[in-house]
Amino acid sequence: MLKKRIIKIVIAFGIVEAILSGCSKQETHHQGNETGTPKTATVKTSSKQKHSNFLWNKDKAAALDSFMKSWGNTMGQQYQSYFPGNNTDYYGLAFPKELGQHSIAVNGNTNVKVAWSNNGRGNADYNVVAIYCDSATAKPMEAHLYFFTIHHGKPVVLVTMTTNGNMLYFHETKNKALQNEFTKIMGNKKEHSVVHRTNKDTPLSLTSQQLGTLVGLYKAPDWFKGGLKGGTMWYGNSQNTPDIGSAFQGFDYITANGDPTSYLYYKQDGGNVVIKYVDPTNSQGVANAPIRTETIPLKRLINDYYNTPQKKQEVDGYANELKPEADFLSQTQGN
Repeated sequence: MLKKRIIKIVIAFGIVEAILSGCSKQETHHQGNETGTPKTATVKTSSKQKHSNFLWNKDKAAALDSFMKSWGNTMGQQYQSYFPGNNTDYYGLAFPKELGQHSIAVNGNTNVKVAWSNNGRGNADYNVVAIYCDSATAKPMEAHLYFFTIHHGKPVVLVTMTTNGNMLYFHETKNKALQNEFTKIMGNKKEHSVVHRTNKDTPLSLTSQQLGTLVGLYKAPDWFKGGLKGGTMWYGNSQNTPDIGSAFQGFDYITANGDPTSYLYYKQDGGNVVIKYVDPTNSQGVANAPIRTETIPLKRLINDYYNTPQKKQEVDGYANELKPEADFLSQTQGN
């Protein structure tokens, strides 16, 4: 009796083991590859998940391109985008192709590495994700070259207007609108600021001396500062000054009271500043020199020279040193 009971238990255990073995084989069959060898389960990473680790992408590049067109128009400049396969001609330098072939200094530091990056990641000190330059349309020696970079994980806009041999000297842009927009785009915020053509954030009540100072710093800073230091820089209005040509009627001016080339004429026209001057370049004598006219957004002058307390103090100090032209005329006429 006991023997039969043991046999039944053994048979029952064998059936259970067979069932479990079958289930195990069936599971292995589904987990295995075509050769029957079990393979390790892997989790597929979608392209979207993979790209989410990138700091820079096509959408951000498109947002920056749209902003640069609007911002450039506001600044009176025309910028083009440059990338691998479409290189700059910045005084003969081709970027991004020649990144790494030229020494670059940033904020005076000559020991920096700058390299192109398609996604914002890399081992350089400054990983360049976008390049914009206006050399195709700018006047000689007035071109701007912008590198939009990732520096230790932070968005930094670098700019240069000069080149010295094999060394390029960059500094961080002082234009807050440009840096802030790049920061917003890098932060992947959907709302991007719009460059307004109004001047609601610029002081429209600038005095003639203040505006003349901005024009002087923009057109000829060394000449202007030298005149102030020597006490020979004056300001006036064409309506109150005899012998002013009709081309300059309605303009204010700053002058060192030399020949006609020592005058810078200016007036505000809405959101712009119109500048006129006699240009002796490529002409035979001052008498035959042509009159040049240049229009620049007032906002650009504000952003470059009058957008911080320190800059305002500097400009206001220069403006206070300007002498009225009426005093000069009184002295020369013996009154």
